[in-house]
Amino acid sequence: MSRYWLAVGALVLLSGSSRSSTFTVTSAADVGRGSLREALVRAAKNPGPDAILFAPSMAGQLIRPVTPLPTLRDAGTEINGDIDGNGAPDVALDGSLLLPSWAASGLRVTGDDCTIRALAISRFPTDQIDALDGPGTKIVGCYINTGLSGTQASFRASEAGIVIGDSDQVGGPNEGDRNVICVGSAIGIWMMGKGALIAGNWIGVPATGQGTFAATREGTGVWIGSG
Repeated sequence: MSRYWLAVGALVLLSGSSRSSTFTVTSAADVGRGSLREALVRAAKNPGPDAILFAPSMAGQLIRPVTPLPTLRDAGTEINGDIDGNGAPDVALDGSLLLPSWAASGLRVTGDDCTIRALAISRFPTDQIDALDGPGTKIVGCYINTGLSGTQASFRASEAGIVIGDSDQVGGPNEGDRNVICVGSAIGIWMMGKGALIAGNWIGVPATGQGTFAATREGTGVWIGSG
């Protein structure tokens, strides 16, 4: 009898467990099969940490959403735009087709312990990455308010490049963790939480490490507070 109940218990445990999945983006289209939008939706429906990767054919591609992208809400999920493994972004997100009235961020994170790695994100109406409600989010190796070269300013009159909250991390101790942030928006990094880490980023300095971005307006590199 004890062995019977043990087997039943194991069956229930397995049926309630989550499985990690990898969703590969194969299309630069805004919608449809293989799009980033589809990958975000599928990851949200799959409990547990997932990976959103990009196919080799996506290297150098520009994704231009027409409506706001779905929120990254699946805890522990990572979006990785480094296709060739050199630590730099190979895929860019461009929000220039979104109307200002959408008030949309490039990527919004509400899931715990998610990672956004090696994406170039620019020209969204508000923030390029909003992780205020995603505790433990890591943002590493990204180019913000600049394109894939990491050398040209590319921004709208948005509020902040990156907004972070409790226990979030922007950058880190390793070279591959470094974010390159053009302060073309009002604020490069807006920290509104406790226990966050900001380290090793180049703010106002292009990916070459030389000179500064030729931005057309002044901004604040890092702002700490609730506004």
